[in-house]
Amino acid sequence: MMGQSVAVNESGYRIGETHHRAKYSQAIVDRIRELREDRGYSYGQIVIRFHRVIPYRTIEKICRYEIRAQTPERYKRV
Repeated sequence: MMGQSVAVNESGYRIGETHHRAKYSQAIVDRIRELREDRGYSYGQIVIRFHRVIPYRTIEKICRYEIRAQTPERYKRV
């Protein structure tokens, strides 16, 4: 049986949506950043856009690249 491919950083730890504590998909994170960077939405407008499901502080941290900011070093099968 084939394993799942997961993104890992330079230390070999899972990152992004494959991390065991990730709550949001990469597509959602990308959309949040697009709304902020390309369309100029405020954090509050983004929170409303996501029906208040994602907390304001989380939106803020995603937009500031404080979380979900690593790029994969490689992918591995688990």
